[in-house]
Amino acid sequence: MLTLAFDTSSDYSSVAIGLGEEILREKTLYGPHSHQERLFPLIDELLKEVGKVISEIELIVVGIGPGSYTGVRIGVTSARGLSQSLKIPLIGISSLDAIAFNFFGNGELVCPLVDAKRLQVYFSLYRLKNGFRRVSGYQVAYPQEVKEVLKKRKEKIILAGNGIKVYQEIFKNRNFILSSSEKWLPYAANLISLHFLQSKEGFVPQSLMEVTPIYLRLSYAEEGLIEARKRKKS
Repeated sequence: MLTLAFDTSSDYSSVAIGLGEEILREKTLYGPHSHQERLFPLIDELLKEVGKVISEIELIVVGIGPGSYTGVRIGVTSARGLSQSLKIPLIGISSLDAIAFNFFGNGELVCPLVDAKRLQVYFSLYRLKNGFRRVSGYQVAYPQEVKEVLKKRKEKIILAGNGIKVYQEIFKNRNFILSSSEKWLPYAANLISLHFLQSKEGFVPQSLMEVTPIYLRLSYAEEGLIEARKRKKS
């Protein structure tokens, strides 16, 4: 099965093409606020490199966040459009899962920390030594709150994600292992690997309408609209 995967939830556009479980090509390029312009040229570039055309794609896997509101929306909307036009299945996988997969097989707990702006981070917890297991929900909280939650675990925890860079001083603790920056991203190749891992575990693919972004909180615009309505009523 020829699979196209991409994630635009961060400041990077990551695209991969796989044949079965084999990753044929992957490219991850830095470009904040440029996903709209960069994504499809990057897809075309990779298809040319592997000698394929878009009509040969049989499955799409997309990162659904949480992360940048605009980036996640662009990724999911693009994936749904391609899925509909090509009449092929679409799978949505959390971008936090994709970050955690960078540590697949590791014996420590893993906690992706993604800068959520507004002085908060997105996070979740994983055990990855024997399979891929998420042991908490996807959450958004203030860094100090996350630190207190993690400290209660009383074990070594690997931290990954750009939240480390933003809140490094808060997460300095002898039980926290701050990973290197190359393991902070939700790589598209990880989305493909996660899909096939889930398939072996009996995962049932979603319908097209079930592939939706993970936002966890309202956008600035939505919050502003609610406040405006409250002021109007008062």
